[in-house]
Amino acid sequence: MKLLFRILLIAPLVLASRPLSAQRLAPVPSYALATMPPLSSAPHFAADSVVPKIPRTYWLEGGVIGGVSLGLATVMWARSMRESDRENIVGDVVGFALGFGTGFAAGSLIGGQFHKPSEE
Repeated sequence: MKLLFRILLIAPLVLASRPLSAQRLAPVPSYALATMPPLSSAPHFAADSVVPKIPRTYWLEGGVIGGVSLGLATVMWARSMRESDRENIVGDVVGFALGFGTGFAAGSLIGGQFHKPSEE
């Protein structure tokens, strides 16, 4: 048991050291800094002309509807799978959270396909 614990504890440390060292930035040579233009000479654009308008959708409404409905369905399914008649609040909350997360993701993807009328 101790050997397995040591392997599980040490293996991530050994495996993570190589990618972490590759994440470091290389030093910038001094000649590269001299050739860079000053930041003040960058062209200025109006924010409205550069960023395209993203149309408003019903993603949030779809996510809430999908999350609540699948969360409640998951709780009802979990209650029907129980063998005893005892109340299990923690199981109900966990079941609702799992169903809500899945339903919210699916509902928001579906609701994002429908555009809201523009405010203008």
